[in-house]
Amino acid sequence: MTNEFQIPRMKNILKKRGNLIVAYLLAGYPNREAFLISLKLVANAGVDIIEVGFPSANPSNDGQVIRDAHKKVDMSIQDDWVYWQKIRNAVDVPLWIMGYQSDLISNPRYEQLVSFSIADAFVIPGLDIDKNLELNEKLKSQGCETLGFVNGQMQEQSIRQVFATHRLIYVQLYVGETGCKAAQDDYEGILQIAKDYPDVYSFAGFGIDSPQRVEQLLNQGFDGVILGTAVIRHQNQSQEALFQFVHEIKSAANKEREYESHHNI
Repeated sequence: MTNEFQIPRMKNILKKRGNLIVAYLLAGYPNREAFLISLKLVANAGVDIIEVGFPSANPSNDGQVIRDAHKKVDMSIQDDWVYWQKIRNAVDVPLWIMGYQSDLISNPRYEQLVSFSIADAFVIPGLDIDKNLELNEKLKSQGCETLGFVNGQMQEQSIRQVFATHRLIYVQLYVGETGCKAAQDDYEGILQIAKDYPDVYSFAGFGIDSPQRVEQLLNQGFDGVILGTAVIRHQNQSQEALFQFVHEIKSAANKEREYESHHNI
């Protein structure tokens, strides 16, 4: 596996290991133009990576807030490559395209997203480990890749397989739909395994909705956090609420980074 990212956007952003914030927005939500405004707002608020949801008629792994958003999106966006290029040109931060196998792989729209240099990585829940690995290997030669998924219910052997074959890891804090609260934290074992893979970046996701939770997770050893439902909830309130929330989240991450730097002197 190559030791370098081929796309400078990812290569440069990952140098900020330890306080990376990923914010999820659904492409075309609440409408085409408002989405582009939201995209720029979260980038200006300091987010490091934007996870862009690919519109789906069946967003099965998402909770009610994001499912409701999918229902309101113009589904013609799926194949509107001019609009996707507008998305890419709107911001300089890396874009992870989050979508489902039926929308991106079975109908290989992912190939277009790569060929137009829109996607820096893909987040595809529900894709089994072997298929994810196969796709990851295929994409690396094109300067792109997939995130590997792990959770506390997986066997250690499977977790290690994902860490050994992916550079970017999505650590699901619980198993189930997005937007819920974890009944209890079940990721300490994963963080212990992560120490054996120093070149791998671990991102915590699912149920993260406050600056305090962000600080906690980064303090415990995650390289970054991914926020989805909470971002959409604030977007539903107003663009101002969206900007303020993301800014507070990024400020919490920076605070944690400053704390670590001070105590490592």
